[in-house]
Amino acid sequence: MNQAFCDFYAFGLYVQCARYELSTTEGWVDVTLAAVDSTGIDMQPVANTNEAWAFFFIAFMLVGSFFFMNLFVGVLYERFVQAQASLQVPSAVRSSQF
Repeated sequence: MNQAFCDFYAFGLYVQCARYELSTTEGWVDVTLAAVDSTGIDMQPVANTNEAWAFFFIAFMLVGSFFFMNLFVGVLYERFVQAQASLQVPSAVRSSQF
């Protein structure tokens, strides 16, 4: 994304934009590098100043993307099993279809 549109220091819509980029894992490298190079408000970025931000963003992606995606898939699977059980199809028919 454009750095002027999605600035790391801004709150509100800009932070939500960065979170969305991280959770979708699309463009997360640009956001991570901008955070790692950040020094302070109204200061020029310096390469690899805050390397701890990289670990934060990787942890955020692991928890946000993979963990919550697994929860979502688990709920869908549970609903599928409930719907399948509510049909009350004999087990012989179900096993022969697979």
